[in-house]
Amino acid sequence: MSTVYWNRSISQEAHQKMGEFISSGHDIMWVAFPPPGGNHWSIVTDKTFYNRNVPDECHQKMKDFSAAGQKILCVAFPPQGGNSWSIVTDKTFYNRNVPDECHMIMGEMNDCHGPIRVVAFDPDGNGWSAVSNAKSVVVYQLPFDHDLAWQLWNGNWDDPKAGHSQGNPNGLQAFAFDFVHDANNDGVGESGQNVRAARDGTVYVLVESETKNSYGSTDLCKDGVGNYLVIDHGDGTFGTYWHLSHKGVKVNVGDNVKRGDVIAISGNTGTSSTPHLHFDVRTGWNTAYSKCNIAGNELPSLRIKFEANDHVCWIPRVGDKLDSNNM
Repeated sequence: MSTVYWNRSISQEAHQKMGEFISSGHDIMWVAFPPPGGNHWSIVTDKTFYNRNVPDECHQKMKDFSAAGQKILCVAFPPQGGNSWSIVTDKTFYNRNVPDECHMIMGEMNDCHGPIRVVAFDPDGNGWSAVSNAKSVVVYQLPFDHDLAWQLWNGNWDDPKAGHSQGNPNGLQAFAFDFVHDANNDGVGESGQNVRAARDGTVYVLVESETKNSYGSTDLCKDGVGNYLVIDHGDGTFGTYWHLSHKGVKVNVGDNVKRGDVIAISGNTGTSSTPHLHFDVRTGWNTAYSKCNIAGNELPSLRIKFEANDHVCWIPRVGDKLDSNNM
């Protein structure tokens, strides 16, 4: 099937070039026009590409990709003009002077969901759109309300600022998160916050009778994680929510919960230095671990990624804004 195309008010040379490609048996895959208009354009076909008055670096990068055996899928130009552009191939993408958030989200989509297929920029402002393949992947939502008072105080083992099992990827809590609600930004967490399900599942086990805080105790088996809730995700993984408030669990064992449901209230029970929510995901849960936080009582946590209002698939790091979309 040959390509059908229609042009309105573009340069005569671009119109003619598209006709030449069609006559030579090419399929037109993409056409783009960099600012400031006029005789500036790029045509991508299923076999090659052709540029007129695009930035030299952009043209060279497209040549480099083609020489390396990569197929150009699209090229796009932000409205600010100059040396600003984005190239997408069948294997990767490359950006020059595009909005930082666009570059970040494209990277998250590419790494988590699959190769980027297309990117486009709004000619009237800083808007943009990116589309990737839809690889099956599990992405969690932040386990609390949309409230920018939430902060991450301890991240994964490889967090550059502060993390669980620091430097040890095999630690029992290597991929855990300590989320603290600190509206006053005074270094002290605040209890009483909604805890929301980060993923659909079934309530597996819970404890809400604890009243004590045992932080600083030399007894490793004293009160442990305090009140907690474990949700079975149905695929062999379990989401664990620790240090909940006394009688603060809002669901029952066996309940089906949906992502975003309020399942508990945050607290400061167990071995907790300040009111906070400890969250991680594991391949099992041994109730002995809830009392004795020692090796042998639990399987290690798993690496997971989250989405938020400003992320599509990322690992929160200490200092990151936590803009939850979980509700």
